[in-house]
Order: sequence, then structure tokens, then C-alpha cells
Amino acid sequence: LLQAANATLSEKASGTADIEGPSAIHVVKNAQIPPSCYQSFLKKRRDIAGFVLCPFDQRYIYNRINSLTDQNVFGNDTSALRKQVMAAANAVFGAVLEFLTGSNKTHAHLLGRYDIDEQYVAVLLDCFLLHADWHTCSFFKNITKSDNRFSHHPKDTYISAGKNSYSLIRVLVNALIVNSIGSRSAWNVPDREQCEDLNKHQKVQN
Repeated sequence: LLQAANATLSEKASGTADIEGPSAIHVVKNAQIPPSCYQSFLKKRRDIAGFVLCPFDQRYIYNRINSLTDQNVFGNDTSALRKQVMAAANAVFGAVLEFLTGSNKTHAHLLGRYDIDEQYVAVLLDCFLLHADWHTCSFFKNITKSDNRFSHHPKDTYISAGKNSYSLIRVLVNALIVNSIGSRSAWNVPDREQCEDLNKHQKVQN
């Protein structure tokens, strides 16, 4: 997986001269990794294949401010971060293709057919980081317009465990997924009963 990720990153970087950014993964083995990431899987099974993309080497160091409502460390420009996100996305894309196709002819075909949308990455970074609140971003407002839980709430990445609670970041990520791969509003089927009724004449697994 790591070899495929590295190869894809290098190929995409060489084929896109106007986008400067990382072109190779510096591999560090047996190093510290951030908590609550790949470590969560390795605690259960040590033989799960994978890798972690991170901005440090042997020792876990994270210099970014954790709170989105603290000082805005990005200023008004996310271009440097956008290059890093593009590079990471290309690396993950290559690893996923390797896992799904096993480097057969389909792998090369798909690799040449799809590219990471830099404009979409720029929009997401601007909305997540530069806007004072997520509901003031026009793109986020558009994809969550029928969900009244989203409006007038500050930025919040807290994941709630309460039965009757919700997490704003989950609402937002769900809307982003539906907007990217779906063709309907994220909230047009509110419950299981309606979903089953809509699909009663189709062989659809709910």
C-alpha cells in the first residue's frame, strides 16, 4: 500500500507542473504515531496493513492549534496547506486503488482517469478554516440548507456520545458525502420506515 501511495504521489506530482508540493513519502518505521488514529486499530490487531501520513518523523510533534476558535494560524492564505492536502489525497488514492485492483490494468486506467479536484479542496479549506463560523460559508449553507441543526452554531469538532445529542462535524461530513456521491438532499429520507417504503420494489440492502 505504501509503495503504491508513493508511486501515485510521484506520478501525479510530475504530471502537474503547476501545482508545487510534496512528491514523495519519507518512510519512517517503528516511530511514534498520533493517538486516536491508526493506533486504534493496531491495539486490536498488529497485522493490519496501513500507514500514517504526518508532518513529523520519529517523535510525535503536532504544532497546530487544536481549537478552531483560537488564533487563526493560517492567516488569509491556505495555499501551502492546500498543497499538502492534495499530496496526501493523491497518496491515499493510490493506496486505495492498489488495495481494490491489485495493480492490474484497471489500476493504471483509473489512475489516469481521475484527479483530485484542487478547486474543491480550496473551497473546503476556506470554509473550514477561514470563515468565522461554518454556517457563514455559502457552500456549507447550500448543502445543509434543510437541516436546522446547522444554522447559528459555532465551529465544533466535538463528537458527542449522548443518545439524544448530535455532533455538528458529523452533520457537516454527512452532508459533504451526500453532496459528493449522491443526487438528492442529505435530509430527504429522515427515517428507516420511509427508506424501506421508497425501496420496496427494488432489491436494495438497507
